[in-house]
Amino acid sequence: MGTRSNRTASITLSDIDRDGDLDALVANGRDWTEQNYVFYNDGKGGFKQAQPIGKFLNASYAMVSADFNNDGFMDIAVANVKPENSPKSD
Repeated sequence: MGTRSNRTASITLSDIDRDGDLDALVANGRDWTEQNYVFYNDGKGGFKQAQPIGKFLNASYAMVSADFNNDGFMDIAVANVKPENSPKSD
């Protein structure tokens, strides 16, 4: 589902928009930087609308979702490699 089919590392299903349908979290990149996406389920088993996850390109291997901060909304955690794409801190 990435730019090249061999760059999608994993797909995780989760109800991100809380409509009762499972949406697809797509971790792209593996050893190359690429955009990650959430594909929203249209309620009929199709995934026609996609939204980028984050504003940085990453070399991602996996994503998981859970309500990590107990606010009632699903949160997303992404496992990346190549940390030079991450913000730097002193």
